[in-house]
Amino acid sequence: MQPIKYDRVKEKIINIRNQQVIIDSDVAGLYGLDTKRINEAVNRNPDKFPEGYLVQLTTLNGKR
Repeated sequence: MQPIKYDRVKEKIINIRNQQVIIDSDVAGLYGLDTKRINEAVNRNPDKFPEGYLVQLTTLNGKR
């Protein structure tokens, strides 16, 4: 697999509630995978991600 160029990653970073994030579908696109596969990998390997690295977005009133 070829390394992902910094510019491709940088253009995917967005700010949400004062945090820099990359949406799972954009991560999948960078790696050429389906979003489902990225989420499966995260769920199978939670210990590979430091505390606070993964966030789940909700609406401002707390509902999905």
